[in-house]
Amino acid sequence: MLDFAKGVIGICQLKGGVGASTMAAALASCWARHGLSVALVDLDDVNPQLSDWARVDTSCRKVTSEFLQMGEVPAQRLTEILFAVEGYNGKLFAVGQPNSYHESFHFKAKVIEGAASASEFIHSLVGQLSAQFDVVVLDLGRSWGLATFAALPLCQHVVLVTDDDPVSVDRSLEVLQRLKRESDEPSEFDFSRWSILLNGYTGRLISPQDIQSEVKRAGFLPANATLFVVPFSERGREWGSPGRSFYDCAEASVQDRLRGIASELMYFRYEPKQRGGAKFLKKWRPDTAARPQ
Repeated sequence: MLDFAKGVIGICQLKGGVGASTMAAALASCWARHGLSVALVDLDDVNPQLSDWARVDTSCRKVTSEFLQMGEVPAQRLTEILFAVEGYNGKLFAVGQPNSYHESFHFKAKVIEGAASASEFIHSLVGQLSAQFDVVVLDLGRSWGLATFAALPLCQHVVLVTDDDPVSVDRSLEVLQRLKRESDEPSEFDFSRWSILLNGYTGRLISPQDIQSEVKRAGFLPANATLFVVPFSERGREWGSPGRSFYDCAEASVQDRLRGIASELMYFRYEPKQRGGAKFLKKWRPDTAARPQ
């Protein structure tokens, strides 16, 4: 089993609609805006939102399908699946989903006799990308198929995104605990590499103390686990056009929060006005920036 690769960040969710793809694109664009070379990989075969946002060319997506069937990404052909995202001066590239769901199903399982494993493809892809880019961002998608489980051990950091609905937090922690319990590969759920990102926080539905209690009750996250908080952004909802991620559209205070989170996950030269997260199991530090604007 390959160990994790430096600079590989997995963004996951356990409940649809919490903004995991939004956060994947936002963090990727933040790093790109600050001069890092970034590859953003869309592993969400149910809703390939990032492939659509990046306007990944059909020809690139066809080659991705070809490599999936091969079970590897030849180093000399890596550029064939990389699509430069408009508006980022060649610093942000996307790897899109295959054009059809039938082909993308290889991300989830070896369903056709003689087909290569998606696990082999993921190992090859991440290995090639991490050798060429400063940061590789994996949108792990909502299906939690074979590709996601293959990618988890390769991530230097895994960020679990939820929203500020108590039901979302409870469900996410419960499902995550069940997945860990049923996994036979310890490196898939090495929680020393995991963080929680609370997206769209308003302060009206759940408090940091509530989350602290739920995490302690679950009992499987380490004491140095980090809770990242992204405040609700009305302007950020406008993202989606080429070159305009949530990071690009959000209010200045939300942009600053995202820069803080990005710099904690993968350092770049930046002096944040405030920290992006808080070590929340040992001691919770109230996060004033998470209050409604």
